Amino acid sequence: MLKKLVITFILGMMVFTGANLFAAGNATNGEKLAQGCKCHKGELDGWPEEKITQTLLDFKSGKRINKFMNKKAAGLSDQDIADIATWFASQK
Repeated sequence: MLKKLVITFILGMMVFTGANLFAAGNATNGEKLAQGCKCHKGELDGWPEEKITQTLLDFKSGKRINKFMNKKAAGLSDQDIADIATWFASQK
């Protein structure tokens, strides 16, 4: 019971303080990984990191459906996703 209370408190504080639940991205690695995103070349430039991250996580989990993107996202780690999002967001 105490463990659940502590976990609930920590998660609540993260939400309340606006703590970033996503990993910090590495644009250099993201640039390399983004080479496989040729279908969206230029289209995703400047998108907010959070939007790209959430979209890729939704494809990875199956919450969002697209046969190609579900397969592509399934092979990405959470860090890979953060890196890709950081790269595209930096391309303004």
